[in-house]
Amino acid sequence: MAQLQIQTGRYIITNVKQRTFATLADPNDGTPVSADTEDYVDIAKWNVIRLANGKYQLQNVGSAQYANVMNRPPVGTTVEGRNTATQWVIQATRVRDQYTIATTDSRLFWGLVDEEIGTSIELAASATDHRNWWTFTPTR
Repeated sequence: MAQLQIQTGRYIITNVKQRTFATLADPNDGTPVSADTEDYVDIAKWNVIRLANGKYQLQNVGSAQYANVMNRPPVGTTVEGRNTATQWVIQATRVRDQYTIATTDSRLFWGLVDEEIGTSIELAASATDHRNWWTFTPTR
């Protein structure tokens, strides 16, 4: 049975391997999207917007900034908060309710190298590494 796509809504985005949340600490342009352990604050909530082309924009609730990277970014590029949106591909993995978040051009994936608070989310090459898998939990 095919998995449903993520629908437009407000979510907490959690790394499968590290069990930390994607957060954006402040509204400053270029602030890294990073790991945190507190999911009840607005900086850990994301407006996930599904576009007509099937791609997504991710806007942080606390800062109103978008998860963003430059065009054709290399491996290791940090995902940052910017006032302009990047389109992302959110694709189901082989495990129910677990997804990858990928760039549309270079097909690199959001990843977390460790579980430390403040670790930046960086682009990684592997779609099968659980450090690059995410869950989307609906929230208010």
